[in-house]
Amino acid sequence: MTTHRPHHITLADYEELKHDTKYEDVCKRLHGEGTLLSHETEDLIPGLVVNHMDSDVYEWKNADGSFVRVLFTDETVNDKTQSGLE
Repeated sequence: MTTHRPHHITLADYEELKHDTKYEDVCKRLHGEGTLLSHETEDLIPGLVVNHMDSDVYEWKNADGSFVRVLFTDETVNDKTQSGLE
């Protein structure tokens, strides 16, 4: 379940999220931890345990239903989307 944030996330907050930013820094920018929506681990070379990539999608949601979703690959921003931010 997505948690509503006490701080209202703005479009300016969203625009500050840059490619390769660490999860912890995104949490600081958006004033709290996101809600994990999905997690995948992919072996880049099958059978080689140390050679894998983790992908996580987190969501930060405002009380009005607007939200930010961020795709992290190996704990850094790979892509982002938003809906309803002002």
